[in-house]
Amino acid sequence: MQVLIIDNDIAYRNGVSMAASNKHWIPVSCGDIRTAKQIISSTLPDLIISDCLLYGETVIDLLVWMKLQRIDIPVIAVSADEALSAAVIKNGADCFYDKLNFTLSKIYEVLEKHQS
Repeated sequence: MQVLIIDNDIAYRNGVSMAASNKHWIPVSCGDIRTAKQIISSTLPDLIISDCLLYGETVIDLLVWMKLQRIDIPVIAVSADEALSAAVIKNGADCFYDKLNFTLSKIYEVLEKHQS
């Protein structure tokens, strides 16, 4: 299972990548939506975990692009700004989590849920 982690915070990306690796999943990470689109276009990950607010673009931009490209990959959006949750879900994210409370154990639960 390949998991794409999108976050401009390298420490957060590394933590989520480590959690995925510990489950023998293949983490791929990047810090912006432009790079994420390139990765998605070339490898089609099984699951995407993305921060909502990134440099220049948001996870909503990614979700809209995915709809236009007819790419159906589960997207988990995370952010410290819970006010974004409704807009993110409305635009196609499978779920939204408060980034400050999105622990490694929660990541494992979410990845297990989407593994099948």
